[in-house]
Amino acid sequence: HVAPVEATQYDAGDGRMIPALVTSRQDVRDAGNAPLIVMPHGGPRAHDEMGFDWIAQYFASRGYVVLQPQFRGSTGFGYDHLVAGYGEYGGKMISDINYGVHHLIDQGIADPARVCAVGASYGGYAALALGAFHPEMYRCIVSIAGISDIPRKLTRTKIRSGREDSSIDFFERLYGIEESEKDSLKAISPAYFADAFQAPVLLIHGEKDTRVDIGQSTRMNRALRKADKDVTLVKLKGEDHWLTKEETRVEALRATAEFIEQHL
Repeated sequence: HVAPVEATQYDAGDGRMIPALVTSRQDVRDAGNAPLIVMPHGGPRAHDEMGFDWIAQYFASRGYVVLQPQFRGSTGFGYDHLVAGYGEYGGKMISDINYGVHHLIDQGIADPARVCAVGASYGGYAALALGAFHPEMYRCIVSIAGISDIPRKLTRTKIRSGREDSSIDFFERLYGIEESEKDSLKAISPAYFADAFQAPVLLIHGEKDTRVDIGQSTRMNRALRKADKDVTLVKLKGEDHWLTKEETRVEALRATAEFIEQHL
């Protein structure tokens, strides 16, 4: 059974309205106070569509409410909404997600004591940032191919492609921080805030990922272990950034489901 998907919006605290999708079974929504999975999209220049999302539907079928916030910086909602994300990679783009969680809690749909963040690519970074910078709100964190150490990523890009690579300028615009400003980049990198995590963390990464190298997850794993935190790293053999292979996609989904059921 495919759960209904509802389009909604909420105020992000500064007057900006954030569009979002909420997926849940009708009986779960009617009962209220349900466990919530907040699932920020990747990109971050992207958006979630009102269609069949295999991850959202999977968790909705298991009795969770799934929130997909279209935080500032998302495409598809006008130029102003897109450029509002510049310089807010680890700032208001993250707090936009939290306001969505509070919105569903205030409506009586979500249980504030049972919230988990799950994301892939930028969404994986966002999940880790939520765990590092807003640890009191989340019971578990799942990062799939997420960035944890921004200075490391930019350094590797520069080594591989040269300082003139256009992606460096693109990300500097998103971060609002130049590649040379290492301390400022570290300040929005979850790997440098492992001590702040309260929730257990699941890291999933394809060993053949060329978009975000697996070193981002192994770096986060080492930092959390050094801080004596609860962390699990799942390496997907032969898999890429997009979980293209059916068998490893199923493996990732099952690992995520087992982890969330254990902690929510």
